[in-house]
Amino acid sequence: MKWNGSFWFLVVGLWLLVGCTSKKETQPDYLSAEEIQIIPKPKELKVDSGYFIIDENTIILAYQDVKSEAEYLKKLIESSSSFKIEIKYIEGIFPTDIQPNTIQLFGRYESMESNEAYKLSINKDVLLIAAGQKKGVGFCGTGYLGKEIPSQGLMHGIQTLRQLFVNEFHSEEKRDAWYLPILTIKDAPKFKHRGLLLDCARHFYKKEVVKKYIDLLALYKMNVLHWHLTEDQGWRIAIDKYPKLTEIGAWRTELDGSKYGGFYTKDDIREIVAYAQERHITVIPEIELPGHSQAAIAAYPHLSCTGKQVEVANDWGVFKEIYCAGNDSVFTFLEDVLTEVMELFPSKYIHIGGDETPKYRWKHCNKCQQRIKDENLTDEHGLQSYFISRIEKFLNKNGRQLIGWDEILEGGLSPNATVQSWRGLEGGIEAANTNHNAIMSPTSHCYFDYDLKAIDLEKVYSFDPIPTALVKEKQHFIIGGECNMWTEHVPDENNLDSKVFPRLLAMSEVLWSYPKERDYEEFYEKVQHHYPLLKNLGVNYGLENNPATINSKIHNGKVLVSATPGNIDLKLSYSYSSNELGPNSFGDYKGSDIILEKSGVFSVVAVKNEDKSKGKPNQVFERHLGKRYGKKISQSFEIHNAIGALIQYDHKYNQWYTAGGDSGLVDGKIGSLDFRDGNWQGFWGNDAEILLDLGEIDLMNEESKVSEIEINFYQYNNSWIFFPSKVEFFISQDGKHFENIPTMANENIGPEKRGKHIETFRTGFERSHIRYIKVKATNIGKVPDWHEAAGSDAWIFMDEIIVK
Repeated sequence: MKWNGSFWFLVVGLWLLVGCTSKKETQPDYLSAEEIQIIPKPKELKVDSGYFIIDENTIILAYQDVKSEAEYLKKLIESSSSFKIEIKYIEGIFPTDIQPNTIQLFGRYESMESNEAYKLSINKDVLLIAAGQKKGVGFCGTGYLGKEIPSQGLMHGIQTLRQLFVNEFHSEEKRDAWYLPILTIKDAPKFKHRGLLLDCARHFYKKEVVKKYIDLLALYKMNVLHWHLTEDQGWRIAIDKYPKLTEIGAWRTELDGSKYGGFYTKDDIREIVAYAQERHITVIPEIELPGHSQAAIAAYPHLSCTGKQVEVANDWGVFKEIYCAGNDSVFTFLEDVLTEVMELFPSKYIHIGGDETPKYRWKHCNKCQQRIKDENLTDEHGLQSYFISRIEKFLNKNGRQLIGWDEILEGGLSPNATVQSWRGLEGGIEAANTNHNAIMSPTSHCYFDYDLKAIDLEKVYSFDPIPTALVKEKQHFIIGGECNMWTEHVPDENNLDSKVFPRLLAMSEVLWSYPKERDYEEFYEKVQHHYPLLKNLGVNYGLENNPATINSKIHNGKVLVSATPGNIDLKLSYSYSSNELGPNSFGDYKGSDIILEKSGVFSVVAVKNEDKSKGKPNQVFERHLGKRYGKKISQSFEIHNAIGALIQYDHKYNQWYTAGGDSGLVDGKIGSLDFRDGNWQGFWGNDAEILLDLGEIDLMNEESKVSEIEINFYQYNNSWIFFPSKVEFFISQDGKHFENIPTMANENIGPEKRGKHIETFRTGFERSHIRYIKVKATNIGKVPDWHEAAGSDAWIFMDEIIVK
């Protein structure tokens, strides 16, 4: 065939034109019904076939009263697009002759059940977001004062819309068209208060990080940022009348001599609050009082009971330097501070802390004792109630209401206060039973600074803010909950992200939906779909669960070990490294019990899938199988003669630190430097006296003879845990006549020594058959006077009575 350049040019041109056109028209990229994974789960969702196009021809129709929401949506779409879209504001009746490719925003929709409810309806021509509108009071809506505001539901609908775009919408890729699935959603939350506490006082985060978290809260329909701004370790808010609060109080000298700190200017705060208001997030500031106030006292020493100069705290814990309740100048100071705070934050509520207030200074302060006498108070707890009530009256006079941690119940609750219950659910129950509002954020489910061993994704998802013990008539006083992100051990944004996410997704669904609507397996699958979105939004999310749990039990005097994967989609590999045999190779864990014959370390690593790497057999298990999930999990074991021995306690261990129960000191498991690892038994304010029965003596069995006893004790004085002042060992053949054996211990670590320490107390004697061993550990009693929590009950933590 003769070459005809013009002909082939025309054919190729037509092919390219048809190909490009058909790709846009016949292969739209949008979420299928299976890919629609909205968090929190909507009340009603119906998906149909087809799609709606957003492109250069799209317009937004809205009334002027939702101008802020319309502008927000416009910016959101244009930030990910190569085109601009137009907003048309209308007056009067909404037009009926709507042109195709239109987004309609309704801020008033009479049939909505609350002003947080919304309807999202998408067909091929129109995308409608409709919501109710009420006066902004309380936490329903934005929680700002008496201002007529567009419904928060409209913003919720926009945030749901964000989750309906393909993942590329949230990346840096810009397209000339976006496709959305045809569907209808009707939705509304269960609770009015759905919050995140962000502690920017222990560690300081720049305003950009705070704004990032406001965006993320909005995306998952949380509506409160509880902003913790003052602490012993730093004062983070500028107060014009008291400049030393940020000149001195915002900066601490770290243990290595370096300077650490920072604060938010008033312009920073105005910017952040405005940013939050645009997204319908209420920012509630927390200004701690009367405790957690050492940074303020470092700036203005006259605010304390002693008047002495102190430094901004550079370690963690509870400190005895608190505001003097007998000094009227303290209340003048606090009223001045709160006046400037209220000028910056339009929230109806101001959080005043009120927790962890050691009474040591008040007990030894003449002014405070005189105040107790003058006000006819019973004791220092009554003085704290007086302090809180006085601050509440000031806030109420200025049209605000007070929130405080559940310690504000002590000595009597202020008339209009809202209680935030953190030490379990009891504080919330007590508040509700006295007709006070309560916010639930117990340490059991809501403390995101806790390790995944304590609170994983499934644990958060199992949370129900309504206590079963609360009668139905009082349940409406539970207005919601919060996840608390304390930052003592969270120094930077990446660590912060990994702690909060994905657990915040679980809390968002807990506070939005009803328990009967929730299903963890379904939710877990949704979370997997959200990881690409979070990654594109710059979130360094962490794990859903601890990679694995190492379990052990005693059977016929032997230690049996097993492991359980943290998720159903994980596979485990394990190793047991014996102290005598050295490191062993790693192999697949088959699920059966493993008998430990020698002391050593049992380690497990998890992988997210079963894809085997191409490495050599028995390689180090960081590269053993597939994609690594989290860090290696290890548990040390000591095999000794008292494994499984019968044990009796003169004083029972504390309910929060049981080490698994009565056998926790003879189970072979050795506690680590993490005193919450489940291996330490704690005794609070009491001595520990323990009797071991090793069983019938077999005089013919030389291996049953013993000559050494040792116990590990733990010290971390920040948490009021101290080594015992004395440890005594006694041995007996008959359980009646005991011989005292001298104790040997390393005495280099005194009670003042900071940090976490483990010390072994041991004794030795002539190798012999013995049946009974008695151990007495004497508690120091009260936290010493030099300590920040002087006068509080001290702890003894002990683990594993090892008999060899």
